[in-house]
Amino acid sequence: MPLELYEFGPFRVDTQERVLRSNGQVISLPAKTFDTLLLLVQNPGRALEKEEMMRWLWPDRFVEEANLAQHISLLRKVLGESRGERLYIETVPKRGYRFIGEVHVVEAASKAAEEQIRSKRWLPDQRKPIVVAATSIFAVILVVLGFLLLRSRPAPFQNFEMIKVAATEKASQAAISPDGKYVAYGLIEGGPELYPAPEAEGPKEGLWLSNLATVSAIPISPATPGTYVGVSFSPDGDYVYSVRANADRGALYRTPVLGGSTRRLLAGVDSNAVAPSPDGKRLAFLRMSPRHGQAMLMTANADGTNLLQMAVLKTLRVLGGAGPAWSPDGRTIVCPVVSLEGSSLVAIPVNGGPQRPLTSAKWKWIESMAWLFDGRGLVVNGGGLEKAEQHVQIWYVKGQTGESRRITNDPNDYFGVSLTSDSRFLVTVVYETLSDVWLTEYDKPERPKQITSATNQAGLHGLAWTSDGHLVFSKESGAAATISIMQADGQGAKLLLARDGRYYRVSPDGRHVVFSSFQGSEGGLGTLWTMDIDGGNLKKLTNDGGSMDFSPDGRWIVYVSNRYDTLTVWKVAVDGGRGVQLTDYWATDPSVSPDGSTIACITRDETTAKPAISLIPFKGGRPRNFLNPRGTPGFLRWTPDGNALLYVLGQNGVSNIWRQPLSGGPAERITNFQSQQIFAFDLSRNGKRLALARGTINSQVVLLRDKR
Repeated sequence: MPLELYEFGPFRVDTQERVLRSNGQVISLPAKTFDTLLLLVQNPGRALEKEEMMRWLWPDRFVEEANLAQHISLLRKVLGESRGERLYIETVPKRGYRFIGEVHVVEAASKAAEEQIRSKRWLPDQRKPIVVAATSIFAVILVVLGFLLLRSRPAPFQNFEMIKVAATEKASQAAISPDGKYVAYGLIEGGPELYPAPEAEGPKEGLWLSNLATVSAIPISPATPGTYVGVSFSPDGDYVYSVRANADRGALYRTPVLGGSTRRLLAGVDSNAVAPSPDGKRLAFLRMSPRHGQAMLMTANADGTNLLQMAVLKTLRVLGGAGPAWSPDGRTIVCPVVSLEGSSLVAIPVNGGPQRPLTSAKWKWIESMAWLFDGRGLVVNGGGLEKAEQHVQIWYVKGQTGESRRITNDPNDYFGVSLTSDSRFLVTVVYETLSDVWLTEYDKPERPKQITSATNQAGLHGLAWTSDGHLVFSKESGAAATISIMQADGQGAKLLLARDGRYYRVSPDGRHVVFSSFQGSEGGLGTLWTMDIDGGNLKKLTNDGGSMDFSPDGRWIVYVSNRYDTLTVWKVAVDGGRGVQLTDYWATDPSVSPDGSTIACITRDETTAKPAISLIPFKGGRPRNFLNPRGTPGFLRWTPDGNALLYVLGQNGVSNIWRQPLSGGPAERITNFQSQQIFAFDLSRNGKRLALARGTINSQVVLLRDKR
């Protein structure tokens, strides 16, 4: 019986491969989300009751309506729908959902012929015992055939099923045991924190172990202050190695899987995980030397003794960056290298020899990586390989050619990759971020009002007031980011530019917008661009640049750069030209005072290395004043009178706006939100209204099963 394809708009639902395509490109969907879409397109124009849909999707168990709503929300996000713009999925009040797009049904060829061919292939599990001849010719033939077989093997996870592993939305890092029986993961109390309060008030994390067969989980290390930045199993599956970070460095711990106390093995671990050797006797990790702009590839015994330096890497890495990956044959260790052009991979021979680039691809950042069991390539967790990409996705990198191919392609972010010993299962943590734009009175912030819908992650990457009271904000359509403008009540939204953008600021006269974009970028932070307030006259200003601000006279743009191996503050004329360096020390998030005489920025206290707010002259130089905020501030903004600074601070998964007087007195909390985090905010020109991008970050442990 022929299978069917369902086409609507630029999308095609392929029931044979169980994938959704947009203009020919595969969009990865969790299995239940795909089933939800299939149910809708198979019943176009019909109002489907929620109970009917849940019985069809979950025939063997009871689930709440929230599960269905979650899959509908993801579908709307993937299909590019926004508030008030239902192109495909319509909500039928108090009943269910209706697919309103025009669906065309196309018959697909049967798989019979494909299966017939596949059954004749020489696959490893179909080989018969071979009697090895004593002739060198036959040995050469075997080597050649093995090489050809390895090359012909399909890329991993071309077709996969995604399964939720742990019943939590507050996971951090995760790893799967080599035999695929257990998953270890960090569990955050309070949720992921963007701009944390001091460690004593911040969230705690514990280490948990999930049994995949019994669908149960137990804590194996109690929750304590700090953050898990990496988790991995020993090759025999007896131990879980974890890297926990504080404000300065990471420390390596080892926890027995079947019970026992956690033991601290090493300090000074700056990579987000350690890589055990194939025999489990040695561990590899990276140790950063920020002053020299390099990292040392270190190895140690499995108990942390006999620490040795294997190689030196020229890199701009910081704490929590990707760790190394030890090849299955034990001969090579692959490491990430970060330069101004982006992140790439290098291969280092274990027994000595020159380093060699593994791939010419340049990600904006690499989070983690893992070798396939046969050594033909790696699975890599990275973002920004494609210039407009805002999200961290999972990629496959061929070991021989360095060619890269997507595994996931959706609006979520994936952190950490861990494989079973046969590479048939992959565990990662998927982060789903929902963001809305809210308005509140600065003097009376008790009654905030939501003005956008969570289906398009409004304001997640930036938010700025114009001089006439409009809001420039980020918006996502599928996996693509766009820049839009709307009225202060959320109405009249208009697309300005269909490309990624972050850290928006509007010129004092309201005529221009400056933003940072990965498109055209030569640096890891992005590139500064300007455009007219109507989206026209797009112009590139710099080759690198992150957060920024206008001077009050509109002549200069002050911005952060990583040009010289560290974050520093610069300025450039609004019409372009040569940048002028203002600091020679670590500084970020610049904000110019209303009178134009001072730049506030986030620096590090030279004595304690803790975050500080520094005030520097507009012409640059050393800080002339220090303010010590509570924790790590984000998004500095001046009050119109120039007497105080506003910033974001989070505690136990909840963000609020704080006001720091320049007089040096204690900071006071302006808002009193009891839930959600603040991703961006801006104060209106008259100082009367706050616009905030607020939402949630849900992080779940998921398992990808390769269906090849």
